[in-house]
Amino acid sequence: MEEIWPSKLGSLTNFAEFTAEEVGTPNSGLNSIVLNPLNSSILLPLNEGVDGLLKSQINTYLDFNKGEGVQHVALRCESVIEEVEVMKERGIEFLEAPVSEYYDIVKPKVSEWLNPGEFESCKKLGILLDVETSSTGTGLLMQIFTKPFSSSEIGGGMFLEVIERRGCGGRMGCGGFGKGNFGALFKGIEERERKEREGMG
Repeated sequence: MEEIWPSKLGSLTNFAEFTAEEVGTPNSGLNSIVLNPLNSSILLPLNEGVDGLLKSQINTYLDFNKGEGVQHVALRCESVIEEVEVMKERGIEFLEAPVSEYYDIVKPKVSEWLNPGEFESCKKLGILLDVETSSTGTGLLMQIFTKPFSSSEIGGGMFLEVIERRGCGGRMGCGGFGKGNFGALFKGIEERERKEREGMG
């Protein structure tokens, strides 16, 4: 990629990376390297799909677009709660909110970063929450994804991510990239299914 990257934007450095073993589930996952052009606030994640029991959403995107491209653009804002409320009022659709058990799992982790009202707003709007320690320090990541703007019946179109980061003195990448959300979502679904089984017993 160094050969095709415009030299005036600076050299690319490896900002972060993670694998399907860290963020995936038995169903699917991804490997990711996050690159950063020096002297910029831009982060460029390069993702590789890893299929499990189901096809990875990365590979679904590649099939839909018949090759590589920009899958999504992340937009950082000062208040993700306010931005999402406005976007929803204007007709922007977001992915379905996670099961309620997800918020039971993450609440202890994020309680020192959010007041009760903010936490309830995130739960109502379906905003994902994660606290992570990285090279920039420890911080909170709040993130949510729109539905694809153009898509086949099985997905694959481009979408937007809206994020807010807290902590680390405002340094780039604070709060990580939501690695904890994958596991928490999966555990939340498992917990809901367990309760449903117990209710049937």
